[in-house]
Amino acid sequence: SVAFTDLSSNIPTSWSWNFDDGATSTLQNPTHNYIADGTYNVCLTATNIAGSNMICKNVVISSFLSPVANFIFSGDPNVTFADLTTNAPFAWTWDFDDGTTSTVQNPIHFFSANGVYHVCLTATAAGGSSTYCSNVTINTLGSAPVTDYTYTQTGLTLFFTDISTNDPSDWLWQFGDGAISGLQNPSHSFAVLGEYNVCLTAINDYGSNDKCTIINVVQVGINQILTAQLNIYPNPVDDYATIVIPETLQDLNGFTIYNAIGQIIPTAGLISAIGNNNVLLQTKLFSAGTYIIKIVDGDNIYMGQFVKN
Repeated sequence: SVAFTDLSSNIPTSWSWNFDDGATSTLQNPTHNYIADGTYNVCLTATNIAGSNMICKNVVISSFLSPVANFIFSGDPNVTFADLTTNAPFAWTWDFDDGTTSTVQNPIHFFSANGVYHVCLTATAAGGSSTYCSNVTINTLGSAPVTDYTYTQTGLTLFFTDISTNDPSDWLWQFGDGAISGLQNPSHSFAVLGEYNVCLTAINDYGSNDKCTIINVVQVGINQILTAQLNIYPNPVDDYATIVIPETLQDLNGFTIYNAIGQIIPTAGLISAIGNNNVLLQTKLFSAGTYIIKIVDGDNIYMGQFVKN
């Protein structure tokens, strides 16, 4: 059923329609029913006192209507889509805006990350195709951990407490001395004093995250003890350091230096006695960092630390 509207100018007084299927009309704005599909060359002749004029246009008749795509959805992050397309669609193409598609009429789709997705459905029917899009918001997915920890110290043993957020399920500790642990809240004893890069990796179903901290492992109360036992100056040092111990040094054989990760620094040729209780240490070739000095002199043990610029 096709409704025709006359748009002729210059005030026509009569109209003659030819619908190209054998039917005609003299109405100004007729409606005509076609009984078969096809393309019809419909012509209108408009007439006034000055004459007449004709225009023809092709009219396509199809009993198959174009679809009108539409859908609704529910769920987060598993989303159920329901096709509401009219005019008998027979094929569907879904684009979920995350790199995946589907040809199911009513798919269920899992979105693996939070965000806003512009989901589009293209429906196809005998009369053509149609596309409808809608934004789908996903915001209930979990997040990877935000890793953090605290620690306390007793002697050379540190006690670590995981305070990571977003519910980690697994933990990997690396203590900076080659040792590791999979416990959530481990303790670890370090063999020697020094600085250690302690790292925690917290893991859950949504990812992992790392937190590393340089921890200076020192004996409890060592700052006061070192000050009382060894006077090292200048501190920080440059090329040389003078070490003063409380009593007369008997020999230099028990002289040991550790770097920040507990490695022993060779001292051959670097130390010399300059008085009964003074030692001169050549530090010109030392790398920048913190060092621990340990002197064993008979039954006495003296310790101290210094920083190399």
